[in-house]
Amino acid sequence: MKLFVNKKIIPLFLALTLVSVAGKALALETAQANFEIGQTTLNHNWKKISLSKNYLNPVVIAQPLSYNGSDPAHIRLRNVTTNSFEMKIEEWSYLDRIHTQETISYIVVDSGVYEINGLKIEAGTLITNDRWKNQIFRQNFSVKPILFTQSQTDNDSEPVVVRNKVGLGGFDVRLQEEEAKGSHSSEIIGYLAIEPGTIFYNEEKIKIGSIGGVTDKWKTFSFGSAFPSAIFIANMQTYNGPDTAELRYANLTESSVQIKVEEEQSKDAEVSHTKEDVGYIVISKLISQDPTNHFYDALRVFENYSVYSEPGYYVWDPQVIFDNGFYYLIYSRWPESSGWGGYRTNGEICVAKSSDPVKGFVHQAVILKAANVGWDDGSVHSARLLKDGNNWRLYYVGFDADGAWAPAYKQIGVATTSEAISDWNINSFTRSSKNPIIQIGADQTLWNGWSVANPAPLLENGIYKLWFKGETKNANGVIVRNLGYATATSWDGPYVQYEKNPLLVTSGTLGIEDYFIWNDGISYKMVLKNVDTLRGEWYQSSDGINWSVGPNNVIAYQQSQWGNDAQLVDRPFVYFDENGLKKYLYASKKPFTGLSVIVYGYFEF
Repeated sequence: MKLFVNKKIIPLFLALTLVSVAGKALALETAQANFEIGQTTLNHNWKKISLSKNYLNPVVIAQPLSYNGSDPAHIRLRNVTTNSFEMKIEEWSYLDRIHTQETISYIVVDSGVYEINGLKIEAGTLITNDRWKNQIFRQNFSVKPILFTQSQTDNDSEPVVVRNKVGLGGFDVRLQEEEAKGSHSSEIIGYLAIEPGTIFYNEEKIKIGSIGGVTDKWKTFSFGSAFPSAIFIANMQTYNGPDTAELRYANLTESSVQIKVEEEQSKDAEVSHTKEDVGYIVISKLISQDPTNHFYDALRVFENYSVYSEPGYYVWDPQVIFDNGFYYLIYSRWPESSGWGGYRTNGEICVAKSSDPVKGFVHQAVILKAANVGWDDGSVHSARLLKDGNNWRLYYVGFDADGAWAPAYKQIGVATTSEAISDWNINSFTRSSKNPIIQIGADQTLWNGWSVANPAPLLENGIYKLWFKGETKNANGVIVRNLGYATATSWDGPYVQYEKNPLLVTSGTLGIEDYFIWNDGISYKMVLKNVDTLRGEWYQSSDGINWSVGPNNVIAYQQSQWGNDAQLVDRPFVYFDENGLKKYLYASKKPFTGLSVIVYGYFEF
């Protein structure tokens, strides 16, 4: 596949698999398919587009048209050859047929039947006129595909568009001239059918889907995640309104586009059009060179996104572990009666169990409470589990209740157990005698002089690595948060803090917190909460010490994704599937009213 952006060519070759239809294999010339996706500007004059390679039987889809000129118009193709094609803006015959510059995106693909990253694709050609013609797909789609059709020829010079009705097994297609005209001679129609979904391949993120309820009024459609420098291709999937019409788009951004159905007025002035379904492809260039561990992905947050809530309690700090056929949610809680700030005085760490990763969790046990005496005799909170051979290490934040550790009121400790998760109870974990393993700085003016929290542990080659939050107060008494790092050769220390802490200082006033860090074998990755922007952000590092913003876009999620009632969305945690790919992002949500809940989003592939 090759992506053209501002005439720059980016190569991408997509592997294909042969598909058997009715017992007969469809032979392909090569084990790889070559696509080209591009964007250009043009007007009413024919423009030649040269392709980057030779094709056997190319199909070109170039639509819809932008909306710089308001006269009804569409794209017309001709001279589609093995290495080039021509296109222009075609206004209807009743107009002057002169049109200003517009922007158009296009996709070119060889005819064939194949599969890319699990999505079935079919491209081909047929011949028809203004009468309906049925075309049966050459493969069995598991879901109704998104269909794109367009005339590849100009055998009849009268302006024309293609209308279709798509189903699971095939589609009906016809040519349609302006209403004041009528019949149209036969043309070669190209079609492209793709199963809906989102795929990441090499440097591109590609999303295929449909939009319902598109009429003659502009409709804003959100892509659901960022597509910087987006290329947008769309086609009507239905024929609910029989009047001659085509699509137009406007205000294309990285996150949304406006689209409408545009009728022509050769017969009458009426242009209202009933609701149609519109299929689309949106494509974005990714900077990440890590296609198997997609660092920056599309995060979809469902309307029903609550994973866990508990009557009478605030719940916080999710971590999900899969063990022996069940999912276990490790979380913090504190009673509603103690108020929102009760995590400082009444917090405890718990485990819940389910057979499903995003629903059905049932509280199993409290596994850690405040100590009777000592540095963590007030509350425990913000736990992170680390698997260490046959042992589980529980890193947590402890609060001092009686001021004996003043000015330190919040520090980091660790507890351990060798019991199976299914057996965990209040007696399972034993605190380390070396606690607190991360203490505040010696001077309250230091970056970590007020408190330390949010442990993020990793075990690599016998080294226990621990990232954590250090807090201080600025001259105005406002808490400022930054990232620190320490290492040890034993799970409970002693931990030696990096001499150049803090690692990451942001430009904001309040700083960053709630780090979740992993190493995918290529580099360290981190998702965190930016307290200034109230959003989740991606960072990456080659050594876990020197961090930079994530590829393509620093944003992991916007707080608004979790609903208009979201006052806070904290403590992101990424769950990986059996292939090492990110599957869910869990977080803690505090609504403006009511108790907090554990929520999730799904990474689209």
